[in-house]
Amino acid sequence: MDQYDRIIDDVRRKTDDEVVRWKVVNADRHSDILLNSYRVVRAFHADYTVGVNKYDLLFVQRKINPDDDFGDYSEGYAFELFVLDDDDGEIVFTLREGVVDRDDLLRLSGSIEAHNDRAKRFFEAFDQSGAA
Repeated sequence: MDQYDRIIDDVRRKTDDEVVRWKVVNADRHSDILLNSYRVVRAFHADYTVGVNKYDLLFVQRKINPDDDFGDYSEGYAFELFVLDDDDGEIVFTLREGVVDRDDLLRLSGSIEAHNDRAKRFFEAFDQSGAA
């Protein structure tokens, strides 16, 4: 397991334990670092502490249009995790498919889906409503 795998695993575990708390954000807010921000379907932001240093995390899901081996056009999704410097918002590094395994990005996406601020409010309201 290399350092990038360890980082994404740490972020996922801390998300599941709700140490890292994700908020839904507008991708346009980060258009200065996101190429083709109009293709971003969802974006999430969280604070991430490593030792005494603080960083910002930006997780995005975006539409992609890969061509398959037969030249057919299809649409899919790609995931990226940006680690940003807390002081100036500059990119420290980016984790995407190829740098880390796509399955790790999918697992992180699932954790964020279940533990972001809006989902949490929804499930609390659902539980309080006495529905089913």
